[in-house]
Amino acid sequence: MRHFKQTTTFDPTNIAKELEESRWWNWLNIRRNAYNSQHGDVDDIVLRFQPVQGNHEYSDFMNKTECVDFFVQRYFPFTMNLIRYLTKGHDVGRIVVAKLNYNSSIGDHIDEGDYHKEFSRYHMVINTNDKVVFTCEDEKQHMPQGTIWWFNNRVTHNVRNDGDTDRTHIVVDIRK
Repeated sequence: MRHFKQTTTFDPTNIAKELEESRWWNWLNIRRNAYNSQHGDVDDIVLRFQPVQGNHEYSDFMNKTECVDFFVQRYFPFTMNLIRYLTKGHDVGRIVVAKLNYNSSIGDHIDEGDYHKEFSRYHMVINTNDKVVFTCEDEKQHMPQGTIWWFNNRVTHNVRNDGDTDRTHIVVDIRK
């Protein structure tokens, strides 16, 4: 496959519990509220992102490569420990926990801009069901729970969750 590659596996049990108990879903609605966003059916916990203080244009979040840690990381010790372990020695960009609600989708889009040219995207699968399918161009992939995948977010892609449970991934960007 050209657009998907499984990199490793992990035990998502403690992270899943940590996320289930969280009150921090959608504390920062940056992806849902973005102009022309395809992420309206996604609940997020933003752990690391471009700085949000001050005045910004939407294009700033697509082009600026500097990212900062947000205070909510301290509420997710299992999550952050795994991310630090897996990214050791690499520059990390955004970290977002993304929960795609059941019976919903993320429509076709391409992650464009200078930011996405500098970072590779990885998905850590915390919860899923058999009816969640990622599509990148002509390739389709179900990502099983407890797996980590690189995927090519710089081509047209989408996700469908036709199941009756939510799908939760941790999206981690690593500088190439």
